[in-house]
Amino acid sequence: MIDRLGLLVKGLPMRMYVVGGWVRDTMLGLDPKDMDLVVVSDMSDSKLVDCLNTIGHVKIAKTGGHTVGKNFSVFQWKPEGFEEYMQVARARKEVANGATRDTVVITQGVQIEEDLYRRDVTINAMAIEVTTGDLIDPFHGRDDIKNKILREVSHNFSDSIERPLRLAYMKASLGPEWHITLRLEYMCLLMVDDVGWNMSHDDADSKGLSALPGDQIFKIWSKAMKTKHPSEFIKVLDNIGWLEKFMPRIKFLQSIQQDAEWHPEGNVFNHSLIAMDKMAAICKRDGCHEDEIVVSVTAALLHDIGKITTTKFMDKAGNTPKDVDQPVKGEFRWRAWNHDIEGVDPTIEFLTHTVPFPNSWKKVVTEMVEKHMFFVHHKKSTPKVSRRLQKDIKFITTDDVFRIVEADYSARPPLPEGLPEDVRASKKWIADNPIIEWIVDGKMLLDAGMKPGKELGTMLDRCRLAQINGRIVDIKSAKKYIKDSGVKSKT
Repeated sequence: MIDRLGLLVKGLPMRMYVVGGWVRDTMLGLDPKDMDLVVVSDMSDSKLVDCLNTIGHVKIAKTGGHTVGKNFSVFQWKPEGFEEYMQVARARKEVANGATRDTVVITQGVQIEEDLYRRDVTINAMAIEVTTGDLIDPFHGRDDIKNKILREVSHNFSDSIERPLRLAYMKASLGPEWHITLRLEYMCLLMVDDVGWNMSHDDADSKGLSALPGDQIFKIWSKAMKTKHPSEFIKVLDNIGWLEKFMPRIKFLQSIQQDAEWHPEGNVFNHSLIAMDKMAAICKRDGCHEDEIVVSVTAALLHDIGKITTTKFMDKAGNTPKDVDQPVKGEFRWRAWNHDIEGVDPTIEFLTHTVPFPNSWKKVVTEMVEKHMFFVHHKKSTPKVSRRLQKDIKFITTDDVFRIVEADYSARPPLPEGLPEDVRASKKWIADNPIIEWIVDGKMLLDAGMKPGKELGTMLDRCRLAQINGRIVDIKSAKKYIKDSGVKSKT
């Protein structure tokens, strides 16, 4: 692909480079996606557009209320012989205006190394010259890929509060074997400390996250939840102070103890992070689509958030050592009664103020949190209990319930993973006994002319069997089947 671009631009008064993620992913052995291009040229924007139009088509598009290609030297270009448009930007650098202290963007006379200096981390600050195939790597990104290191390019990393979030996403995407330099973590820590907006309230100040809208936070969050190791995202946010400042409930889970017999993995924070990664693997196994993965992994993180207000060291009668000298019933243990129900409100708050979810997604996550203890509450997974689950759920499926239960049980190493035997039996029973929305009911048969009695019940059974066999698929086919069966209309 680069060779084909090189042939197109060869001899033109410009140097074109493939930059950023495409170069990085190629070196990582991944399948690169969108190809972004940077052009170094002394031509004006209008002449550059004319030049690109001789070897393809430039599309001037609107974005954020501005015309791309007119004001910001960014174009959408489809080269000859290519099916997709690519983003082409002029090499640029930002310099401070001494008089106004504003930042001024310069594109004329800017070299590729100066453009790469603006990037966040070294593995994103590489370029390939399309006519020669030469790698431009002024900040040793290739070495950092080899050593699995995430390192800042310069102090410019601090220009956007979005960058710490993106860094956390990169770590989750790349995996636990990658490391963020201490210097970069410290830079992020200072950035977060300098932010003046508590994301759970609407009191942004001039240094706040007003430049990082909720939809952007949700977008980065969603990408992180779809990685193989989503817990790495949360770990980075913890290390840089993001949890303590903007997600205090998640941070506080580190202080919530659990009974060592049932949770040898430790506190609720550890358990929740393990559950996230287990859920990611379960969703991959089950072939879940991307939306399901985002809500399911988020639910895995939040499923025990209700333990913050319910966890007590008590006996089975609810007595604590402060209440009685000796336990009245059972022994003193860490218990969190009704934490599933108590987790509903903080889940809604988190998905409303901290990471703003679409309302429909919010309902799914909240119900998964609420239902993750369903089988514990009912003790035995009988057919009656399984049928109740089918009827109780509103916004989720029984598969959603089984996934959150499995992730919960599997996040207690070294205890066995997977669903308990009785829950597996319930899953099989539900698969064999689905609830069917019957098209024909007694009222329809009465309206068709039948009289109450045994014959009506027999006909109703026949209609339901016909629906199972595919002969009845909608109201129209139902009425035809009833008529063909000899039921005479009242008229």
